[in-house]
Amino acid sequence: MKERTKTYTLAVAASRRAIARPETRVRGRCWRDRALRDERDRRQDSQRQKLGPRKRIIFRGGEGAARKVARDLSAVYRFAVRRGIVDSNPIQKAAIRRTDNRREWYLSLEEIVRLGRAFDEMAMEGANAKAIAIARLWALTGSRRDEIAGLKWSEVDFERSLLVWSESKTGKSIRPLGFAAIGLLRQIKRTDGSDYVFPAESGAGHYLGVKRLGQGS
Repeated sequence: MKERTKTYTLAVAASRRAIARPETRVRGRCWRDRALRDERDRRQDSQRQKLGPRKRIIFRGGEGAARKVARDLSAVYRFAVRRGIVDSNPIQKAAIRRTDNRREWYLSLEEIVRLGRAFDEMAMEGANAKAIAIARLWALTGSRRDEIAGLKWSEVDFERSLLVWSESKTGKSIRPLGFAAIGLLRQIKRTDGSDYVFPAESGAGHYLGVKRLGQGS
């Protein structure tokens, strides 16, 4: 019988004897736990010997994985800055390409006209007005879905025609607004008691039904 198998077998046998005899239960359990702990330590030592001194297991990923790690680490540092744990976010100064340049698509003038007509048809069919307005602002500003859906009036600068986010995926962000986007925002009535441009139908949050646009949302 191999030494490792023998150790494990004796540990199991001790455990069974402890169960059968209450007076030796604690002693048998302690011996079993010590034997299993020794076996675990031997396995770890064996793994270290295989890797050699100062060796590491390196998980390799592509550029996308590296960008994700940088974003996650930057979020940790932003949290630490807000809490006063550190003074600055060093990731903001890192030379990291924000996108992989694999998805570059710009709407042509004809496509923009077709998109506007599609929104008009959805409105006539009874689609939610907030969902349509959010989608229009997507097209007019190029902003992210949640940035527009969760937009607050305090983030809209009508005098300078800007959207100003103090916090976004890339930190502070300022986006210019064209005449069409400004006109659309001026048409939206403010809801008492809420700073959201598109408040939820119920509750204190922002509107979340834009994903169902075109499905009678």
